[in-house]
Amino acid sequence: MKGSNSKERLMLLSNPSGSSSLAIKGPTLVGSGLILLNTAFGASLLTLPYIVKTSGGVVPFVVIQYSVATLAMISMFVLAKFAHDGNCSLPREIVASVLKSSAWDTTYALIILTDTYLGSIVHLTICADQSEKIVELATGTEFFEQHYLLLRRLAIVTLGLSIFPFLVPKSIKMLQFPGILTCVSSISVIFLVFYIYFFQTHEKIEVEIFNLPRNPLELSAVFPMLVFCYDCHATSIVTYASLGRRRKSVRNWSKVILGVALWISVSFTVVGIMGYLSFGDNVHDDFLLNCAGKSIPAVIARCAIMISLLMSYIEGIFLCRRYTEDLYRKFAQLSFEEGEKSWTTRYYLQTIFLFSTTIFFTLIVGGFADIGNIVGIFGSMTIFGLPGTCLMVKYTRRKPDHASLAESDGKGQEDEIEDISTTKRVLYLILAFVLLLAFVFVAAEGILSEVSNVIKYFKRK
Repeated sequence: MKGSNSKERLMLLSNPSGSSSLAIKGPTLVGSGLILLNTAFGASLLTLPYIVKTSGGVVPFVVIQYSVATLAMISMFVLAKFAHDGNCSLPREIVASVLKSSAWDTTYALIILTDTYLGSIVHLTICADQSEKIVELATGTEFFEQHYLLLRRLAIVTLGLSIFPFLVPKSIKMLQFPGILTCVSSISVIFLVFYIYFFQTHEKIEVEIFNLPRNPLELSAVFPMLVFCYDCHATSIVTYASLGRRRKSVRNWSKVILGVALWISVSFTVVGIMGYLSFGDNVHDDFLLNCAGKSIPAVIARCAIMISLLMSYIEGIFLCRRYTEDLYRKFAQLSFEEGEKSWTTRYYLQTIFLFSTTIFFTLIVGGFADIGNIVGIFGSMTIFGLPGTCLMVKYTRRKPDHASLAESDGKGQEDEIEDISTTKRVLYLILAFVLLLAFVFVAAEGILSEVSNVIKYFKRK
């Protein structure tokens, strides 16, 4: 039996066992917000003081940050609206419902699977980077330097095995609990920056409140870094689809998006500004490097960041498994019932495969910079490229005339074409243009940065 309808796809996301209703299995609105926060928080907190410095000071940072936050929030709302109107439960289904192309929706499914998979590797890689300082403190600098590679690999494997049991649950509702730990971790980092400023900064440091950036090229890199502080768009589609019928509405989801954006923005503003005020222009791209090596607050903060990254990794594997299963059923042309009968075996095979391969690639990846730009390029497609393209296609599509509607019993077509005023159509097209322009800028910045890294690599060789 070929394909599966939208209702069945929603059941796949919220209720893999098919034994209960969507309302029982789906998360609450607060739980949905926690799931989105789990995606956004992580090592980005540590780079924020450096971003303030690169932006030209406190005022430019705040202006750029909240501009990016507004655009990211709007694009997330656009995706939710398309998912709601098309009864879509996965990002590729939005592509299929708007572009009407099987080739494009399959291509995008592969892109977002690759993005999520590489993102999971990035989370483990940064987690391993953070663990190095803790391991060095525990073993001593001399021993650590002599056995660096062995200790790093041992840390990666240990961290992976410690969270493997949390990769097993099927229900998306379980992702609320990693979200709680991530929120606690972010709050601990906020307390840390206040502690550093008031109790560990013994001399007054002059900082820029407002100044033009010294290096325009560095400023151009600020936008991509801030954009991916708000990268929870793909997760938002899956989470929205899993809501129970009573909770599921664009209005309710708008409240979730607004709440998540405010929490992220305020947290990032506090950490960025307080970290910059503490260290000024001497701040590192990881501001904990400015702290003393044996600083207990810094160690606690690193542990908190590691917990946050591991929780994001759990969510990444969950999404990879969803995307993998969706593609398998699409290519195998399985109905919902046929897919459910054999999914249990595949579920565990997918989990073991994704876990083992991400651990393997983390072991051979040198650091975040090796694949961070590639992840950024793929991620910008979902954050800006997908909503911009959907808006552009929808509001440039010509409404069929009455004759063509009569020939095809055009009820379905008529429903697809939204009858709005010219002013609203123009505004939607302007928004689409802005989103696509942002996608091109962020993707181009990622490509240039990756090319620069490759050139530096071969020069060292």
